[in-house]
Amino acid sequence: MSADLHGGTPDAQVHRLRIQCKKLRHSIDLFAPLFDRGQIKDLIKSLKQLQDNLGRFNDYSVQQLHLRHFLESRTGGKSQVEPEMIAAVGALIAVLHRLQVEERHRLEAFLKAFVGKPTRQCFARLSQTATSEKGNFGPPPSSVVHSDV
Repeated sequence: MSADLHGGTPDAQVHRLRIQCKKLRHSIDLFAPLFDRGQIKDLIKSLKQLQDNLGRFNDYSVQQLHLRHFLESRTGGKSQVEPEMIAAVGALIAVLHRLQVEERHRLEAFLKAFVGKPTRQCFARLSQTATSEKGNFGPPPSSVVHSDV
């Protein structure tokens, strides 16, 4: 999904990527004590940066949506809306849109680097560590396994 991110990718799809990255980072954080800190330090750092980019992008999207709903709620009813308010909210939406477009460009560049060979190699090393004798965690002890689950 991330390699397909482009200017026309719907905001909802970018948000789903944000959620998947969050799940991935939490999983890595959960299992981090099982690995050499040096192996995952850069990966976690990159995931944090990616989450920050995705979070800003989503914030800009949600803020624009709320401002549009605010205007619609004011202009769709019987109340008269001052033109200054419409202009001010419209200007805020325009600024947020510009910030979101800039963030999308940063996100596209970062993702292109993130999904590259160094990250794939890092995951391969982590996988190799997990299956080596040193990192072979195997199935849980029988006292922990619950047959009724």
